[in-house]
Amino acid sequence: MRRSHSKPERGSRATRWAAAVGLWFCVPAAHAQQVVQGVVDGLVDPVVAYQASLLLEGQEGVQMARFDVHTRNMLLRVTPTCTLDRGALNILLAPMGLHARCVQRRATMPQPFRHIDPATCTNLPQQTR
Repeated sequence: MRRSHSKPERGSRATRWAAAVGLWFCVPAAHAQQVVQGVVDGLVDPVVAYQASLLLEGQEGVQMARFDVHTRNMLLRVTPTCTLDRGALNILLAPMGLHARCVQRRATMPQPFRHIDPATCTNLPQQTR
C-alpha cells in the first residue's frame, strides 16, 4: 500500500483571495481612529513617560499612548467616541507633574507624524472632532 506524500490542499486560489478580501473589510477603516497630539511640559523622565502612557491607555477610547521625553510630545490614537480633551488630559497628568498644551485632535492621516515644537507652539484651541 502506497502512502501519498503530497501536502493537503489548503484551498483554492479563489478561496484564499476571498478570505484576504474579507479580512480587509473586517479591519476598521483609517477614519475610525483619530490622533491627539500635544506638547507635555514637565516631561523629563522616561519612567514617568511610560507611566503616563499606561495611565492614558487605561482610559476609555484610547487605543495607544506614547510620550517622547526628548521632544516633549504626546501622541494618542483614539476612537471617535473618546472624550479626552486638554482639560481631561491635564487632570489625569497633573499628579505626575505634567501639563499638556497645544493639544490637537484630527483624523488619522497617511502622511508621516510631525512633532509639535514646544518652543514655538502656542496654546492652540482644540480642534473639533
